Amino acid sequence: MRKVYGDLNTTVEMVRRNTAPLNAHRLGLEKTPCIKKGTCGDCLQAECICNTIAITRRSMAKDRIVIFLIIEEVGL
Repeated sequence: MRKVYGDLNTTVEMVRRNTAPLNAHRLGLEKTPCIKKGTCGDCLQAECICNTIAITRRSMAKDRIVIFLIIEEVGL
């Protein structure tokens, strides 16, 4: 599944709309609106999968983070 969509706002929206419901289902978070509706409900429930969004701009420790970009469809 593609994880980067142009700018940051578009990427976050696509993750909330597409990836979050799939992961919520995978993790058994059946009470969230994204499971019931199939898309992010912008909820504030305790088990909301979108409660934390972490963005790392850069690591202070050299070579601590490695990112692999896979330019093909590989699924979720």
